[in-house]
Amino acid sequence: MGGSPLPEPGDEQRYTTGGGALFVLPRSRPHDSGRYLCEASNSAGSSRMEINLLVTSPLSARVSPALHTAALGQPAHFTCTTAGHPVVSILWFKDGQPLSGPAVQPGMSRETLRLPSVTRDDQGIYQCFVKNEQDVAQGTAELRLGGKYHSLFPRLTSCAKCLYHMIFEVYRAIKILTVVVCFNI
Repeated sequence: MGGSPLPEPGDEQRYTTGGGALFVLPRSRPHDSGRYLCEASNSAGSSRMEINLLVTSPLSARVSPALHTAALGQPAHFTCTTAGHPVVSILWFKDGQPLSGPAVQPGMSRETLRLPSVTRDDQGIYQCFVKNEQDVAQGTAELRLGGKYHSLFPRLTSCAKCLYHMIFEVYRAIKILTVVVCFNI
């Protein structure tokens, strides 16, 4: 395995050799991946066969925290925890679009997405995609904006917030007018 000799049958009973002509590795695990060499010889000569074995397991991904609320200007980060083998790539998306730029920098851990200073444009759904040649998995999380109005209405856009303020002012004006009218009766 991977250039080292197989353990002797007494050392590890995870494999059987079938009398020397057959090698069986039941319940293989990702760490069993590697290069295997079979050598056979008899009075007619010898032969060698090399096999590369890749043991895979289904991929999964989970992003934490699943829901993150951050105030404008504050940092935020998400971590993608993966399982399965092999993990060839981890890609980050926001609202279905691939991320690039300062949040995804070369040399940074590909499992961690960092937003150094949250802006309004940062709110949304973040996805971590884990891939290999046979499988793909994704984990998702949501970034919400915190603060006075965002905690009441987390999905308001700036235009909707203006509308909210106008309605609130109209309500306040009607309430004051109603109070004045009631006292004039």
